[in-house]
Amino acid sequence: MKKRANILFIFFTILFFTITGCSKYKGDTGELNFWIDYNVGSQITVVVFVSTSADGKTGYLGGYYTSGPPACGGGEAAFILPSGSYHYQATAPGFLKVGTVTVRSNKCQMIKL
Repeated sequence: MKKRANILFIFFTILFFTITGCSKYKGDTGELNFWIDYNVGSQITVVVFVSTSADGKTGYLGGYYTSGPPACGGGEAAFILPSGSYHYQATAPGFLKVGTVTVRSNKCQMIKL
């Protein structure tokens, strides 16, 4: 009887994680990771604007990756956001990048500056 209970527990545990997923993203969210492949000479401030106002989420890049992007989810300027389109701005002295990116549900995206 105990063996049957253990098998049922394992079955329902696997079923639960199959249905609900094991993702770090909750609901309809995804992740943006910003990176750069050269040294701009100072820290880069990345702001992702989360509404039509000037409000935004801020992250910082202190390093660069010459051999390609870091693993998704491993970047310094990483944001988990609801799915949708966002504007971003990355600045440092003598450096400016702006753009628009779409966050996709349960996906991690690398954005090269």
